[in-house]
Amino acid sequence: MRKKKIAIVGIGYVGLSFAAVLSNCGYKVYAFDVDEKKVELLNQGKAFFSEKGLDGLISSGVKRGNLIGSTEFDKFLPKADIIFSCVGTPDLPDGSSNLTFIFDVARIVAEFAKDGVVYVQKSTVPVGTGREVMKVVNQENPKLKFSYVSNPEFLSEGSAVYDTFMMDRVVLGSDDKKAIDYVLGLYKSIQDCSSIVKLKDVSDFAHIYRAKQNGHQEEFKEVKTSLESAELIKVTSNALLSLKISFANSIALLCDEVGADINEVMDGVGMDKRIGRSFLYAGRGYGGGCFPKDVSGLISVAKKHKVDLPIMEASVCVNEQMPEIIVEKTKSKLGDLEGKKVALLGLSFKPGTSDVRKSPAIKLARLFINEGCFVCTYDPKAMQEAKQSLGDDVVFVDSTEKALSGSDFVCIATEWPEFTEFDFVKVKNKMVGSLIVDCQNRLDKEKLKKEGFEYIGVGRS
Repeated sequence: MRKKKIAIVGIGYVGLSFAAVLSNCGYKVYAFDVDEKKVELLNQGKAFFSEKGLDGLISSGVKRGNLIGSTEFDKFLPKADIIFSCVGTPDLPDGSSNLTFIFDVARIVAEFAKDGVVYVQKSTVPVGTGREVMKVVNQENPKLKFSYVSNPEFLSEGSAVYDTFMMDRVVLGSDDKKAIDYVLGLYKSIQDCSSIVKLKDVSDFAHIYRAKQNGHQEEFKEVKTSLESAELIKVTSNALLSLKISFANSIALLCDEVGADINEVMDGVGMDKRIGRSFLYAGRGYGGGCFPKDVSGLISVAKKHKVDLPIMEASVCVNEQMPEIIVEKTKSKLGDLEGKKVALLGLSFKPGTSDVRKSPAIKLARLFINEGCFVCTYDPKAMQEAKQSLGDDVVFVDSTEKALSGSDFVCIATEWPEFTEFDFVKVKNKMVGSLIVDCQNRLDKEKLKKEGFEYIGVGRS
């Protein structure tokens, strides 16, 4: 039986991971992007960002001839049986989603796709977008016969390869039930070939963000819905997760005032099966390319339909203030920060990725700069991307030890294991001060205090 030929339009964090996995499952995958540098790197067997296990899959797919990066839509898109749109939907200044790239893809599909193609939207879009996309295609090419499916992704950066092979659910929304089953068959084939990857080698960070059972994920659940429900499921999921983080941070502020420990509180709360422990972690707030824009996009589309979401607006407010609160807590210990050297450990918005989009760690760096601090920073993967955001305002070094040398205080802004497991005692004599600011509450505060360190956490000082 002939394997389906697949087109992926947009090779960002989602599209490239998905394309790499599919190509290793035996599919011919044409991966398109308008960014020639990204395409060139792909054809060299590399990703433009850091993601555990991804480069190996890309290289394997390219060597097999199954993964072809291209900017030439006219050459390869007509060959595709399924087209996945994976382009970005960045937020606009008013919080709404910029759908320019979404409709660009629709016009490309109208111009180059063959009759009978299944057009799948993996990009996160506001509810109602699918109907507009179909209108664009029909207006541009009334003769084209196609089916449209909403198939939102649920990947976590840092464990995207693992999540693609071991997905917990597949959401498919469409008016065409045959098209849903057609795409579902593709996902089932991914599960069938999951043995090709050594999951233990790509799941280092999966346990932090997803509950796994001894590293094994049961077969995914099929969620077949209307087009609108599928679109709303993704943004609602991210909104609820972001709300859990902001809720934990709100309680953490109370913990600081009454002398409670937020980790102990949430451990107890999370034992309730109706609630669960996942994402009830206080810290410097959420960031990245999904949560901030998905929450603002949900608020925006609700306003468009004259629905208020005050609980989500409160979530955004709490999240935005957390880095400032951490800086103020630091000042309460050290006083004026002018001229003090901070060793800022971590720049990515979370461990396991080089992504610094809306990273609270970057915001912390800027806040410390504004206080007159000399910021010396290190991150295992995100240095290059962070340089584009911070430029010459900070000093970048290539190790934890170099960042700590001569520092007045340490700020662990991203919970990379090499920071949370680091033996600070062995370099204490190289530091000027003894304060450790634990922005994600990952360190053993009692052990550090016994070793003569001062400690600041979020809700557990």
